Amino acid sequence: MDPKHFIPPQKQIAGLFETVSQSVQEFDPSSAQIASAIHMFAATVTSTFDKHFQRYGLSQPGFLVLLMIYSNSDKLWTAADLIEMIGVRAPTMTGILDTIEKEGFIERKAHPTDRRKNIIALTKKGRSKLLKVLPDHFSRIHHAFSGISSVKKKNEIINIFQEIKQALNRFLSKPG
Repeated sequence: MDPKHFIPPQKQIAGLFETVSQSVQEFDPSSAQIASAIHMFAATVTSTFDKHFQRYGLSQPGFLVLLMIYSNSDKLWTAADLIEMIGVRAPTMTGILDTIEKEGFIERKAHPTDRRKNIIALTKKGRSKLLKVLPDHFSRIHHAFSGISSVKKKNEIINIFQEIKQALNRFLSKPG
């Protein structure tokens, strides 16, 4: 579903904030507005990348798994390694791996030293798929962000994302 369907009009948000501020002691409208904007931005990013990767018959996490394995092919990748790199939960990773294995893009092999683990390896079909996707993917990224021409501006954006990440960590770590 297109994320714009989830974006309430500014007037509706202002009314919501007004209602909430009357019953919540620690309510800061400007902070709530930032949180709301982040939520809407995240929905837009997710929707955009979902549509993008659908054209290749992949999901965004499936693409990231293939990319991680390809970019460090000497590593013996386990599901736990991929979970840490991509930032999904174990049951989600199992589903991702099942899907891309069914497509023939990866194979699971026994770990050489730990029978409890499997190694996740890229197949020839998976490598071929990724090499077909990468040029278009990075061409689209270049096209999308070429309007942000200065390195300084790009670094500022990256720094803002780091600040947002720290804020979200504080959000989760608040006791209570």
